[in-house]
Amino acid sequence: MTHVAESVMYFIMTSAQKKIQNSSKLRGRPKGSSYPASPLTISQIKDLYNSCYGKHGHYLRAFITFGLYSGMRVGTIARLTVNQAIDANGKVRDRIIVQADDEKSKSTHTYHLAPNGKRIIQEYVDYLIRDNPLKANDTPLFPSRKSGKCLGPSSASRMISNLLKKAGIEQNSSHALRKTFATTCYTDLGLGVIELSKLLNHSTVNQTQNYIMNLQPNITKALSGMKY
Repeated sequence: MTHVAESVMYFIMTSAQKKIQNSSKLRGRPKGSSYPASPLTISQIKDLYNSCYGKHGHYLRAFITFGLYSGMRVGTIARLTVNQAIDANGKVRDRIIVQADDEKSKSTHTYHLAPNGKRIIQEYVDYLIRDNPLKANDTPLFPSRKSGKCLGPSSASRMISNLLKKAGIEQNSSHALRKTFATTCYTDLGLGVIELSKLLNHSTVNQTQNYIMNLQPNITKALSGMKY
């Protein structure tokens, strides 16, 4: 084989290898390793809370409560600081302001925390205060158990996904917390799309419409009452 032919063959083989590598990068996670988020049922929510026990039980219960009772994304919850969520008297705030840099939408947003959720999170805060007085500063509200810094979005998502599996909730993802909040507001509490869009801090109403499209709980509820 001539040097020219060898060079051509090397070029072809190298190009093929690059295509394979690029296609692997585009695929992301291995097939079958991720699932679309689905809203949780009342029974599943109870199972999820019951899975939060042991040394880190208060921590986990408070974390998932932010998602279920305010609609925050898991990545946003992971970056919450003490002074964002707790006032000078050690009480959980009714409204929590998240700056644009910490929001996927890149716009500053005020999240409203439902009273029942606030009560559960207060239990976590009281548990923390019992051992050490909280400093009203930028200390992470949910510090990493290893570094003490804010959890990364991937670590937080993995933590919730593992908790879902522990609760026996299969083929779901950490985004289920936010989906559950949206579903409850839309199908059970009667909030309109525009109101829900503001609560979720979506950039457009169309995004919210796609978000709640084909909600299974709403379909199931409608069909269960069907009678001729």
